[in-house]
Amino acid sequence: PVLFDTPGATVSVDGFGAVADDEKNDAQAIQKALDHVKTGGTVYFPAGIYRIEKTLLFYSGQTLLFAPGAVLQRSDVACRCLLTNSREDQGGYDATQQVNIIGAVFDGGDFADAPVILLSHSHARQINVIGCSFRNGNELHYYDCNASADVRILSCTFEDSFQNANAMSEYLHISVAGEESLLDGLPYKADQTACADVVVSGCRFDAQKGRNSIALGNHEDGGHTNIRIHGCTFLGGNSAKAAITFGGGVSDVYV
Repeated sequence: PVLFDTPGATVSVDGFGAVADDEKNDAQAIQKALDHVKTGGTVYFPAGIYRIEKTLLFYSGQTLLFAPGAVLQRSDVACRCLLTNSREDQGGYDATQQVNIIGAVFDGGDFADAPVILLSHSHARQINVIGCSFRNGNELHYYDCNASADVRILSCTFEDSFQNANAMSEYLHISVAGEESLLDGLPYKADQTACADVVVSGCRFDAQKGRNSIALGNHEDGGHTNIRIHGCTFLGGNSAKAAITFGGGVSDVYV
């Protein structure tokens, strides 16, 4: 993978008060670290579990670097999304750009029947998501790649959890900025922007309990172009589920 250049200061979340494994809410402290390098830089997460009760926002020109064993874990049912981008009512691909998210473990927590998105970004471009793990999502999409271009999702793993065996959702949703809300607590401009130039490579989708793995615009028709899926492993599922589903208008898809 080619990392996007994110010059600027490097800070660690523990320097802003985040304490892993203490079973206290770390969202405010982590957001302070992200805000400290709002104009660009690196935010480092030492190993351990960070409890999140409110959606975290990342900005352009940032690298979020997680040590092995660093986990963002939802700790409140009111939190509908663990991590998303700041977009400030910007459309097209103009909201957020040049971001690397490396090595994160996203954990929706043990909340049956409590919807959550683990990671989302909208109206963004040049996004790398590398070596991340997604688990314990519920009802909504584990990762919602919405209205974004030049996205690389590399060597990530997606796995089901016991409480979500019948949840209607997908692991990876490549979606259009239409009327459907992301439900992550942050509005986006519904300008019908689609996704373009998305690579999904070397990922593992373990849907043993029956879940679609990748959905290309299944809620909103139209627009996605140049989607490349290669070197991935698809496990499990049943006759009602699929490894990849397609909505209308998707073109230039390579598997």
